[in-house]
Amino acid sequence: AELGIDARSLSMALARRSHRPRPMDLSVIRAQQTIADRFYALGLIAKPVPVREAVWYGEPAPDVIRPLRAVS
Repeated sequence: AELGIDARSLSMALARRSHRPRPMDLSVIRAQQTIADRFYALGLIAKPVPVREAVWYGEPAPDVIRPLRAVS
């Protein structure tokens, strides 16, 4: 009701989407950077976001693994 979309239609649309992670190619990174730049220009976020630095390229960083091993 909040979105103005029928619950059945929304449920069907969400069921068709894949929620599995997939690699980000350069076109996706560029599109995300464009959005981040626009949000910054509009004052919606306080500082610029370098999207490329936020992309995970595979192996987790050692500073992430170490705390996880200490917990297990």
